[in-house]
Amino acid sequence: MRRFPSLCLAALVSLAPGHVPSLRAAEPAPAASPATITLPAIGEEVPLSRIKEICAFYGLHDLWSKIERDPPPHPFKSDGCTGWVNEWKGVSIYPAGFLHDLKYWAGYPARTSSASSRTPSS
Repeated sequence: MRRFPSLCLAALVSLAPGHVPSLRAAEPAPAASPATITLPAIGEEVPLSRIKEICAFYGLHDLWSKIERDPPPHPFKSDGCTGWVNEWKGVSIYPAGFLHDLKYWAGYPARTSSASSRTPSS
């Protein structure tokens, strides 16, 4: 069996299905967003600058636009999953309660069809 030089092997790999070589000069990679975010504690007052970060992390751009245009008159604090647990089978569901509280504080109805207001199914 004849061995391909590593350069030839690299060329073959670059022609594999799904691999599209770039013809442009390399561009700097965009700044990576954090993989996780630490939410403020239950009952902690959250400043607008922190709310903006949280909305950006979760992709809630419309929510932030609404808050920025017309901020509620009182500060935001989350009480977690009111009247329920903040953990389900070892998994924290506090983020869902926090986002629900944030949307309600911003003027959205108490019941929404968003993922943040659903309970886990398992």
